[in-house]
Parts: sequence; structure tokens; C-alpha cells
Amino acid sequence: MNIHYKELTLSEIEKLISDTNSSIICGNGFSINFDNRLLMNNLGKSLYRAHCTWKAHSNYKIISNATFKDGLKINYNGAIKIINRIKSEDDLENFFKCAIAFACQVVEDGNVVKWINENGFNSNLVFGVSQIDILNEIISQAKTKSVLCVNYEYWSLVVYFVLALSNAPDDVYILDKTNIFVDAVLTGGQYSFIKQQSKLSGASIIAETVINGVAIYLRFLFAINILIDGSGVYITEYSNWDRLNISKINELFSKFDHLLTTNYDLLIENITSRRVRHLHGEYSKNENVVFYQSMSVLLGMSKIDLSTIIVGDYFGGKTFFINTAQGCAGKFPNSSVQFYSKILEDVIRKQKTKTIVLFGLCADNDYHIIRDLQVYMGLEKTQNAEIVFCYYDEYAKNGFLDVYEKCITYSSELSDFVRNNIKLSLIDSKEILGKYFISR
Repeated sequence: MNIHYKELTLSEIEKLISDTNSSIICGNGFSINFDNRLLMNNLGKSLYRAHCTWKAHSNYKIISNATFKDGLKINYNGAIKIINRIKSEDDLENFFKCAIAFACQVVEDGNVVKWINENGFNSNLVFGVSQIDILNEIISQAKTKSVLCVNYEYWSLVVYFVLALSNAPDDVYILDKTNIFVDAVLTGGQYSFIKQQSKLSGASIIAETVINGVAIYLRFLFAINILIDGSGVYITEYSNWDRLNISKINELFSKFDHLLTTNYDLLIENITSRRVRHLHGEYSKNENVVFYQSMSVLLGMSKIDLSTIIVGDYFGGKTFFINTAQGCAGKFPNSSVQFYSKILEDVIRKQKTKTIVLFGLCADNDYHIIRDLQVYMGLEKTQNAEIVFCYYDEYAKNGFLDVYEKCITYSSELSDFVRNNIKLSLIDSKEILGKYFISR
């Protein structure tokens, strides 16, 4: 069934967001307008510099009981022992090439894939994406672009499959410990949540992935790289800051009742001087503790907290980690933080938002957000509900429509509400950029 939608004009969307209780959710496509170093291909070029910054200026603390604290230290320090062999750009590229080599061995061996499926290590999301599908996507992106330009959200799944296959019988698969990525994951997984369990599962391996030393390193590495030497906090240092019409962009934001973002930067706060809710965490000048861990980096004289930053796949980062962190939030010593599901529920069910505009979001990364919007508007039975997706090109437009349709797998009552009562509209974002972003 094809989803029904309407194309909006600029004047129509302006009237819609002004006349209704409206929210905007900005993604990386918004921030890229301020600095094209945030493009995935460009981020890859600076990844070794981020690695060096992590090595020299990062700080990782665990504030918990002795068992958990000592266990995470063992995992993190174990991974670092291997990762410290990276001493050049070529070494870092080789680290990720080794991850791709492992991934190729997995997907190209029918017996390995069969074992993974039969033992519950390949979950299928309700909209038809599995962990093996994403592993194949990682390989595809590495081959067509570069291993350093693969979607940051995906890499933690390679950690997951190393841990899963560490439990495979020798006649199915033997891990190659001369592979530096595999070696780092194994050395970074000495402390385990599940050693006492008699039967492993995909869910238990996801839990192991989140506390693996390599997964923690990757969160650090990617969060630091996206920070771009502090520009994500001190946003006037973004390369295009002076070329854009900040007052007009603020005028656009002023039309919305609520401001949300999947980005970590403090860009919208600096433009609007308003509260912005970060669905996947944020850079902060204040120390936070999330899931009993604190992560920070020192840039110059500034200490920037990374503890709330979520970089990881849907299964681990966007589900297990966020749910666990949300369950700990506010319980000493954890900070009172909220992530995407709680925030969206509040904005829709308590704040009574009727119109949600998605600007600069990538459907492949953010299907969990699309699904939550549908669910909360459906459960609330929001009258005159409308979701507006701003697309930059036909590829983004078609990708969003495909994901939006695949997300509708609810009960017949809820699915019917989403299809028949939530209006879906689209607009070419270049119209918005032309009026509000181009400098005078």
C-alpha cells in the first residue's frame, strides 16, 4: 500500500506551523549548512585527529559499585591496550578495514549466517531490517566510499557479531585474533553481564556490546570527531556561521512552540536562546553521569562532557543503552537526563503538539523517531495531527516515504489511525533554505 501525502508550498507550511501547536526536529542535515566538515565523507578525513584527541585529552570515569566499576575498567583498559597500537592514519584505517574483513567473512559464509539465525543472534525489526542487513550495509558503504566514512551509527554492530561468534563452535567459526579489531573486542569484553547465564541470546549479546571497551572507545571517537575541535559547543566557529542569516533562521524557529534535535551540538540554543531538547544527547559544559559512567574531553582550557552522547545502532545504542540509562536517570549518581522516546512522548501527549516538522533527518538513521511519532500521536488520538518531512532531493524523499510506510505495523486500530488520521506532508527544504538561510 502506497502512503498518501501532500506536497506543501512554503506559505502553506509557514501558516501551518504558526496556526498550530508545532514542533521542529532537526537532524544533521540542518547542522551541515553551518559547516560542511560535518558531511560523512569529510568527517572521515579528520578521524585520526579525533583519535589523537581521545588518546591525549579524554577522561572516562565509572561511578558505581566495585564489581561494575572494576569490570568496566577491565573492559575499557583491555581495549585501549590493543587500540594504542594505532599510531598513524594508516593504522586507524587498518583498524576499520579489519572490522570490514571480519564482517565479509561472516556474511559470505552460509554456515555462519545459518548458525547466527538459528541461535537468535539476527533480530528482525518490525519494518524488515535485521542485524545482518545492517552488516551488509556497512560492507557496502566501506566498498563504495571508505571505511572511515561508514555511517557512525552502524559500527557497534560489528562489535556485536564478534561477541556473538565468540560463542560459536569451532566447526562453525573460529575468530581470528590476529585481526586487530577482533582482538580489541575480545580483550575489551573480559567483564561480562552474562557469564552466569546458561543460555546466550541476542539480547544478552547486545548488553555485552554496550559495555565492551571497543564500543566505549567508538562512542568517544565519533563524539569527539563530530565536535570538530569544540565548534559543536562554540558554534560561531562553524565555517559558515558568518555566511548565513542567523536572524532569519531565528525567525523560522520562533514560529515553533517546541525545538528538538537529534544533533549533539548547541547550535539551535545559540541561535534562539531557547530551550532545545536533544533526543540523542548533547555536548555540555557540565559533567553528567549516564548509566554510572562519565565521559569528557579537554579541548584547550574547556572540558566538554560527552556522557549523554548516543552513537550506536538501533538494537544496542538506541534501545538497550537508552532504556537502561533512562531507567537509571536521577538515581544517584546518575544525572536526570531524558532521551528520544520520553521526550517525544512529553511533547506529543503532555504538550499537545499537533504538527511535527522533520528538517535534516535521515530516515535510515531515524526510523525509531518516525515510529515513536506515529505511536504517540496514535495513542493520544491527536486531532488534526500532521507530520511534515523536509527533503533535500528525491533520494531522501523516497527513502523517507519507504521507511514511514514500513513503520506502520501496529494493531489494526492504531495502524488505521496512523494511515487515516495523521496527515503526511512533504516540502522541498531548498525553499526553506532560500528564504531563511541565505545571508542578506
